[in-house]
Amino acid sequence: MPPLDVQQAYIDMGWGMLVERDVLSIARRVNEYDPNLKVQFLNDANCGVGEPPYRIVEVCTDGIERPLFSVWTLDEKVLQRIYAADQQKWDVLGRLDRSNAQAKSSERNRYRDRMEEAREITTTVLRSPKDTFSVPADIVDPDRSHKEKVVFK
Repeated sequence: MPPLDVQQAYIDMGWGMLVERDVLSIARRVNEYDPNLKVQFLNDANCGVGEPPYRIVEVCTDGIERPLFSVWTLDEKVLQRIYAADQQKWDVLGRLDRSNAQAKSSERNRYRDRMEEAREITTTVLRSPKDTFSVPADIVDPDRSHKEKVVFK
């Protein structure tokens, strides 16, 4: 592993504080997305033992900083979370409805495929001149292992 170049990885904020460049980049991008949003670093005096060290707050028109959420690391996920929650720039309800409709459609197609497969097996069993017929167990009962077989007599 190459040695860490402090000049490239950190920015000196004064008073002996070094801030990672990527953390500062995320904080800057949050502020560029919405000037009312701020990233706060909670030092030991401002947060408890099990609390995340970063908090995203909104500075409201009345001047009060209202916490939105807290995170353990500042990375792209913070920005994605902000984008996903922004109801003024994105149609959150519309995206949720589309996602739910897609999931329903997928489930409906899966059910239709299983019923078609069951119909084909039933037709084959009824037309078969054999006395016994076996099929994989997962076709009859999806919770069973597919290595088992079910025998119809």
